[in-house]
Amino acid sequence: MEEDEVENDENEGDEDEQDEEEADPAVLENEDEEEGQLRWKSDLATKARDAFYARQSSTASLRKLVYGHLQETEDDDESGDEEVGGLFKVVRQNQAKQSEASRVADGADCSLFKVENLHDWDVEDVCNRIKDCFVTGKWKESEDAAELLKLDDEDEEEVFGDFEDLETGEKVSGKDGEEGAEDEEEEEDKPRVVDYGGDAEREKEKRKARMERKLKLKRQFDTEYDDGETGAASTYYDDLKKEVDDQANLNRSEFDAMDDSQRVLFEGFRPGMYVRLEIEGTPCEMMEHFDPTSPLCIGGLLKGEDQIGYVQTRLKKHRWFPKVLKNRDPLIVSLGWRRFQTLPIYSICDHNMRRRMLKYTPQHMHCDAYFWGPLTPQGTGMMAVQSLAERQENFRIVATGVVLEMDKSSQVVKKLKLTGEPYKIFKKTAFIKGMFNSSLEVAKFEQAQIRTVSGVRGIIKKALHEPEGAFRASFEDKILLSDIVFVKTWFAVEVPKFYVPVTNLLLPVEKRTTWKGMRTVGEIKRERNIKNQVNPDHLYTKVEREEKVFQPLKIPKGLQEALPYNLKPKTPGVQINPEAGRVAVVLDHKERKIANAFKMLRELHGDKQAKLEKDKKQRMEQFSRMKLAEEERKMKKQKEARQQISRMMSKKKKAAERRRK
Repeated sequence: MEEDEVENDENEGDEDEQDEEEADPAVLENEDEEEGQLRWKSDLATKARDAFYARQSSTASLRKLVYGHLQETEDDDESGDEEVGGLFKVVRQNQAKQSEASRVADGADCSLFKVENLHDWDVEDVCNRIKDCFVTGKWKESEDAAELLKLDDEDEEEVFGDFEDLETGEKVSGKDGEEGAEDEEEEEDKPRVVDYGGDAEREKEKRKARMERKLKLKRQFDTEYDDGETGAASTYYDDLKKEVDDQANLNRSEFDAMDDSQRVLFEGFRPGMYVRLEIEGTPCEMMEHFDPTSPLCIGGLLKGEDQIGYVQTRLKKHRWFPKVLKNRDPLIVSLGWRRFQTLPIYSICDHNMRRRMLKYTPQHMHCDAYFWGPLTPQGTGMMAVQSLAERQENFRIVATGVVLEMDKSSQVVKKLKLTGEPYKIFKKTAFIKGMFNSSLEVAKFEQAQIRTVSGVRGIIKKALHEPEGAFRASFEDKILLSDIVFVKTWFAVEVPKFYVPVTNLLLPVEKRTTWKGMRTVGEIKRERNIKNQVNPDHLYTKVEREEKVFQPLKIPKGLQEALPYNLKPKTPGVQINPEAGRVAVVLDHKERKIANAFKMLRELHGDKQAKLEKDKKQRMEQFSRMKLAEEERKMKKQKEARQQISRMMSKKKKAAERRRK
């Protein structure tokens, strides 16, 4: 009914519109506007109810999907799009198509398996087809489920068959059930008896051959894996060591029954034998001042240890030695089999692997020491002392270390600063002299970075013809004639080739501790009572420098106009002295008398104020002394009271302890 009414209304509206078109256009426009404004407001409650029922009818329910199909009511009378007042449109979805699509999608469940031909499970042949799919089915004799279940129930029972040990030849017969379990403990206590079956000799030979084969495999395994390395990765040293061991075993087996006098002729003196040595070229002082209480140790040097070269060591000053060690000071070094005196050069390795020379050894740190001495294998420890005297003021050992490298050269470098002065300056280029002595030296330092004392950086460009050693350099800014230009360089430090063996054992016993080698300049001057001459250049003098007056900053007018106001230079105006143009006032007799009177009054007032301040200060000091004395008396009374209270408490405590006893 509602749909019919809506259609009738629409038809009537169309007729009215046709009539209105025939009428006056202005009147029709006004009427259309009024109807458009009021049409969308009519029957709002009815339209909202119809829309709600339509939405509810289009929603699919799970209950309806499972238990039955939806019964849709098709409302085709209402159009999908309805114009409301000429301004809005009510848009409705095509509910009929959506409900039909959802019904078709939910009509059949594709996940269900459709069975067309059902099996008749009452037939025995059909049941036997799937009987083996279950554990109760009949499998093979070795895989029968019933038999396996029986074996699972017999966990405590062990079933063994008869077997024979192929290595020993022993035959063991299996025992069933409880009988084998009862006799098991008795057989463990009895000795094992092997039945060779009449071929005992042949079986023993087989056993011996098997044992030799096992020992051979074990030896091969030991040689390959005892050192943690496989045979394929063994080094030349391992092969050489194995060869020496094999030769030693062969010699031991061959010469074991031979006499020692004959055996020495073949293989030489063995370790542990007493021998007599004859040393040629021994000094006569060795025999004249020989001391039997001082034993001599005889050692040998490896190949290459009899040569002399540069030795690099890692050295650290002993923490019990109070002084630091100075560069090039002589030290007595004990290294390997030798004791000698040398002049070490101390250095430290920088982050760029440059070995920079040190003037003194660092505190609580290691440093590198280079000296001229016998080449010693790496890792050899060393010890250094300054003197062999028995009594010394400080700790005897001054440094300890270890050998790092052996080389025929050294790589220690030292910092060197070369200075020069400019004699001709252009905008950013200057001619420098006094830094080098020849053009060849300048060529070696081309493209080197230079710097002035004021911080202006530059670079060396090319040598000049005159004067000798001058060059052209460019800077990042204009420099002054008063600037000093310098360049930082590094040059190699030569290690002094000084090596003196310590020969105190050739001296008499009472003079062995008085051996002296090279002495420092300071020791020689102290012994001869020579004072150092004072160099005037080394003294600190007061430097008087004239105050440098810089020229005022001049800013071009064009730049001043472009600058903001706060950066523009403020030129102060002409200052006028107000007292400069005044006329001197001459006082008469009466005015001078009045001025003198006021001056005397000011003096009297000042004296009075000074006396008042002095009295006030005295009163304050007296008051502070009174307060301090009062505080001392108060603290004394409090101290006496605390002592009295403590005394009473201790008496009470002692009385209580007596009562308990």
